[in-house]
Amino acid sequence: MPLPPSPPERIRDDLHLEETELSITCADVYLWLSQRQEFQGLGPDAEEVREARAEWSANIDAALLRRLEAAKRCARCGRRLPTRYRYSVCNDCYYGRYDDSWP
Repeated sequence: MPLPPSPPERIRDDLHLEETELSITCADVYLWLSQRQEFQGLGPDAEEVREARAEWSANIDAALLRRLEAAKRCARCGRRLPTRYRYSVCNDCYYGRYDDSWP
């Protein structure tokens, strides 16, 4: 079986958080399959994956303690968007009113 993908070293934003969560999910599947009788011989790295998963989980905990800013932001200017905002660009950027001199 292929090993789970490695996540970023440090979680800096919501994308890194999602990548780390995906790696943990893949590790869970790997570990689950390695315990199944049909796949027992195909998961020789189960202990290494278990240790890596624990480290990745600790990285998520550390990021949450640092109060990771996971709010949705405008893809163009980086401004914080309201909760449940439908689009990836703020209204000012969409209507072309964004000015680099804005804070």
